[in-house]
Amino acid sequence: MNIKKLREKTGLSQKEFGARLGLTSQSITKFEAGGNITETVKKLIRYEFSQFLPEGEGLKVGADHQLYEKLKEENEMLQKRVKDLECDKEDLKKDKEMLQLHIQTLTGERSADKSKIA
Repeated sequence: MNIKKLREKTGLSQKEFGARLGLTSQSITKFEAGGNITETVKKLIRYEFSQFLPEGEGLKVGADHQLYEKLKEENEMLQKRVKDLECDKEDLKKDKEMLQLHIQTLTGERSADKSKIA
């Protein structure tokens, strides 16, 4: 599946194309550069842009619509999880910085105590 050709056929920017799939423009850039496209994303593309695909490559409405909704929901949950993990990463980074400052303070105090004794 050539994402770039499909996107250009739709007339959408990378940001707009990604938004229709619940993805970032960075993801679309990666896919267009040859990055691995998951089966979930392929199914979303086949459903969302079926009118731009050759006959038989798009997902049919009906039972496939339920699949699409399920995949879309899973994608939204994964996007939320990624955001949560990014926040956790920032929190851990701040905790690490605070601990490093605390260690520096403690080791600085010990050095000052040793100099008083000598």
